Amino acid sequence: MTARAWVLGGGVAGIVAAFRLVDRGYSVELVEARSRLGGRVFSIERPGADVPLDNGPHVIMGCYDEFRRLLRRLGTESGFVRPRALRVGYLAPGGAETQLALPPLPVPVAMPWVLARWPALGAARFRAVRGAIAAVRGAPASWSVEDWLVARRQLGAPREWLWDPLCLAIMNAEPAETSAQVFLHTLRRAFGGRPGRAAIWIPQRPWGALVGDPALAALRAAGVRVRLRCRAEAVEVASGRARRLCLQGRVSVDLAAPDLVVSALPWAQAARLLPAHLPNARTLEGRSIVNLTFAAAGGDWCRTSEPLTALVGGRPFQFVYRTPGGSPNRGTLIAGAAAALDGLPAREIADRGRAQLAAYGLARGLCDETAFTVSKEAAATVRVAADHRDWRPRPGSVPGLDNVRLCGDWTQTELPSTLEGAAASAAQMMRDRL
Repeated sequence: MTARAWVLGGGVAGIVAAFRLVDRGYSVELVEARSRLGGRVFSIERPGADVPLDNGPHVIMGCYDEFRRLLRRLGTESGFVRPRALRVGYLAPGGAETQLALPPLPVPVAMPWVLARWPALGAARFRAVRGAIAAVRGAPASWSVEDWLVARRQLGAPREWLWDPLCLAIMNAEPAETSAQVFLHTLRRAFGGRPGRAAIWIPQRPWGALVGDPALAALRAAGVRVRLRCRAEAVEVASGRARRLCLQGRVSVDLAAPDLVVSALPWAQAARLLPAHLPNARTLEGRSIVNLTFAAAGGDWCRTSEPLTALVGGRPFQFVYRTPGGSPNRGTLIAGAAAALDGLPAREIADRGRAQLAAYGLARGLCDETAFTVSKEAAATVRVAADHRDWRPRPGSVPGLDNVRLCGDWTQTELPSTLEGAAASAAQMMRDRL
C-alpha cells in the first residue's frame, strides 16, 4: 500500500514539503484554509486594475538556496531583476542620497574595501570595517544584536547606516530584541562568498504569479491533490501516533500505519492542533510589517536611485521601495517591527508616512488627496530572540508522535523567518527519518 502524506498549510514550507514528499513516493494531499497558495506572499486582484497588487514588497537574496530551488521547479526564477552584486540606496534626513554598491568580486574582499571608502560613514569607516570582520566570528548564544554592537564598538554611524538597516531588513526586529547569533549567521551566508549571493533580487511580476499560481499548477501536475478553502480542525492522537485527521466540513481521515501528517502551519495554528506536543509554540511572539503605498497623480516623489532605499534613522518607516522601471509617482514605504503603528487607522498611518517623506525630501507631488493603500501583516515573522533555541522546535519529528512532522519559517533553522527560512525548514525536515 502506498503511504499517504497530509501536508497542512500551503505556504512556502508546505509547498516545498509536498514536492519533496511526492518525489519520495508518497501519495500527497495538501490542505490550505485560504483560496490560494503562497502563505504570506500573495497578490490581490484589484477591480479595474491591469496588474494584481502584492500584499507587500517582498525581495529575496542570491543566497536563498532552497527558495531558489523551489522557484526553479516552478519555472519562475527568471522573474526577478538579478544584479551581479549588492546595491542598496541610502537616504538621510534632508534628502542626501548615497549608495552601497559592491563590485562583482568575492564579498569578503569587496565589502571591507567599499566600507573603508564609503563617505557616509565619515571618520567611523575603519571601525565599520572592523565590525564587518568581527561579524565573521559570530557571537555568544546569549547576545542580542544590541549586545554585539556595543561589544564591537559599532555605535554611531556604523550602526545607523549599516547595522540597523540590515537588522530590520533581515530579522524584522530592533537590535535589542533579536539574536546576534542568527543575525550574524545570516550575514555570513549572504556576504561570505560569491558576489551574486549578496545581491538583492527584485520581483518583476506579482508574487502570485511567481509562487502561488504556478505552485498550484505544478503540484497538481506532480500528482499532489490540493484542497483549498479547507482547514485542518483537529489531529486526534493516541498511543504516540496521530490516528485521525479532522478537516473542515466534517471530513474525517483515518490514518493507517505508514501515513504521515506534516504541519507546515504558522506557530499559533500548529499549537492549536497539537497543544500537548508543541507547548512552547503558543508563547512565540510575532512581529508585524506595515506597507504604505502612495500613488500620486503627478510629480516624481519616488525617484530614488535604487529600487530599495534605506531611510537612515527612519521611524516608523525604514525603507522605501519602487518597482524597477515603474512609475516614479508610485512607491511603498515599509515599516518593519511596526508595533508603533498597531491599531492606527489607515489615514493616520498615511499622515505619518507623508510627514516622514517630507523629512527625507521625498514629498514632491504628494498631497492630502494622494491615493494610498495600507497593508498590514500582524504576524509577518516570528521574533527570534537570543534564547530562541529554548522555544523554537526544530524541523522534523514532533516529540512523542511517530507519524507527525513539523516545518515552517518559525521553526529553528538557524535562519530568521524569511522565505528562505520557510523553504529550508521543509528541506531540513526531509532529512529526518520518514
